[in-house]
Amino acid sequence: MNDLKYLQDETSKLINLYNAKLFDEVIRKGRILIKKFPNQILFYNATALSLSSKGENDEAIKILNQALNLQPKNINVLNNLGLVNGNINNLKEARSYYMRALSINENFVDALVNLSQLDLNENKIKETKENLDKALKLSRTPGQEEIINTSLGFYYQQIGNFKEAIKC
Repeated sequence: MNDLKYLQDETSKLINLYNAKLFDEVIRKGRILIKKFPNQILFYNATALSLSSKGENDEAIKILNQALNLQPKNINVLNNLGLVNGNINNLKEARSYYMRALSINENFVDALVNLSQLDLNENKIKETKENLDKALKLSRTPGQEEIINTSLGFYYQQIGNFKEAIKC
């Protein structure tokens, strides 16, 4: 089997394991794939997010920083560093990573939504709504729209507009 076909198969398997929430298996397999294919950032992301899902956030940050060293402008890595830092209440760090991702691609929906959730938690109501409205205009998939509408629901709930919250 050639390397490209093997790489495609292993990527597909890893994504399926992650989607099935088999985090221990993703971590085991991801670490092997990172060694075998050190330039494939998806393996770092999946492994780190799986570690974070298990509460191993320091290790997740370490792996994401390795990926960031390889690709300093990778918006997915920056976004995931924001997520993991947010999980451990390093909110200033989380915001910094989301802002870095958005400085590279101001239309990156995932970072807009994650930043809006951080803004909502910090009661930055105007910023929350602006980022969610922008994300909704940019969304390309039903999955993205569902996540954005759920976030909008939380936003409306927080400001006391329960009719709009229910619509979302």
